[in-house]
Amino acid sequence: MKWRLFRPLFVFYVLVLYIFVNFAWWTKLHVDSNQQYFEDKIAIKVGEWKLEFQEKDIDTNLVTETPAYEKYVTAQKKERSRKNGMIAGEGIVFLILLTIGTWKIHSSFQKEIMLNRQQRNFLLSITHELKSPIAGIKL
Repeated sequence: MKWRLFRPLFVFYVLVLYIFVNFAWWTKLHVDSNQQYFEDKIAIKVGEWKLEFQEKDIDTNLVTETPAYEKYVTAQKKERSRKNGMIAGEGIVFLILLTIGTWKIHSSFQKEIMLNRQQRNFLLSITHELKSPIAGIKL
């Protein structure tokens, strides 16, 4: 086949690859952002508790050994896990839709290429069939 038939497919595959790379980057970015958010949230709460401990003249290093700290961190880990599950769910749905769309467009391109080939073969056959009688008449 000629390059002009493959060019649209080549561009299509490059764009699909770009979209999948962006999808992977989006997922990583959201998971990292989610991790950072909950780490910051825990750090802010620990800072608030340290201020309370300072006001009560209690050693601030004991904050991480309190039951309240453990309970809070456990709750934040559950929330982070829930949000990561939500990101994974959205990612899976997006990936499925992207895959289906890619497959549909690919099959559409293939049908277009086949149609082009059939039209070209038809025209070549017709011109050949018309050239023979014309050549005979000229003789």
